Amino acid sequence: PLSCTPDNPLRDVVKSNDLRDYVPHTRMLMCGSVKDGTVFYEMTEALAGYYLANGYPEENLDILELNTPMSEQQTPYQDIVEAYQSVQPLLAKLIPDQSLRASAEHVVAGVFCIASARSYFDGIMAGG
Repeated sequence: PLSCTPDNPLRDVVKSNDLRDYVPHTRMLMCGSVKDGTVFYEMTEALAGYYLANGYPEENLDILELNTPMSEQQTPYQDIVEAYQSVQPLLAKLIPDQSLRASAEHVVAGVFCIASARSYFDGIMAGG
């Protein structure tokens, strides 16, 4: 808890670096996949909810879920989402085992989230 008073020097450092009450102050993109078996998308939703409940402006938060059909989300990342979704049948064919595919999904989604981040920062640098 944030109210603890640690006697151990290591615990004191851990307490001083506690981010449980952190709320960002700038624009942010959160990207993920509901198929990711390593970083569960529910954590993205929970963290976004926490930020919004603690005063983070909704207009500063962009959330990109790579499996959601484009018709259900407003995003400037349509080409990235479509490319990601086009890879899914090949991934299923190459890795038929669902549990192994969920692990591989973390890497695959990561590639497309990195591309989304690049696009996001390019937009910010261009003044958008």
